[in-house]
Amino acid sequence: MPQSVPAHACNFRFFVFLSCTGALYQWVADYRDRSMNPPPGLLVNVDGFTMHLYCVGQGSPTVVLDSGIGDSWLSWRKVQPEVAQFTRVCSYDRAGMGWSDKSPNPRTSKFIAIELHTVLKNASILLPFGPCSAVLIVDCNRGANILPNIRLGMNAWHKFGLREC
Repeated sequence: MPQSVPAHACNFRFFVFLSCTGALYQWVADYRDRSMNPPPGLLVNVDGFTMHLYCVGQGSPTVVLDSGIGDSWLSWRKVQPEVAQFTRVCSYDRAGMGWSDKSPNPRTSKFIAIELHTVLKNASILLPFGPCSAVLIVDCNRGANILPNIRLGMNAWHKFGLREC
C-alpha cells in the first residue's frame, strides 16, 4: 500500500510553488515595464552599476536636486522645469531607487556621497575649470546627512554650494 504524503508537506510544496510563481511574475513584469518605459535622461556607469541622471536647461551653476531617503528623481518633477528656465538642473535616482541599479556598497552617507560625486563626474557635470564646474546641491527630506560627505568628496577645483531645504 502506498504511503500518503503528510498534509504539511503538501502545504509547503504549494507555498514554494506560489512563491516561485510570484517571483517569476514580478521579474517578467519588471522587465516588461523597463523595456516599455525607458528612463528619461542618462544611465551613468558608477563603478560597475548604473545610476539614473536627468538634466534639463542650460547655464551655470548646475543645480543638482537630491531626493533624499526613499524617493526618486520624480520628487522634483514640478520643481525641475521651473529651475531649468534659468540654469541647468539635474535630478538623479540614488542607487537602488527608481531607474538606478542597486549598489554593492553599504547605504551609508559616505558611499551615497561618493556615488553622487561619481555620477556627476562621469556625466561630465563636474569639469575642472570649465563652465559647468560650479555646482549647487539641493538636498531635502532627511537627505542632508550626506552633505558633510559631499564636502569631503569634492576636489579643490570644484566650486560648489550646498543647500538644505
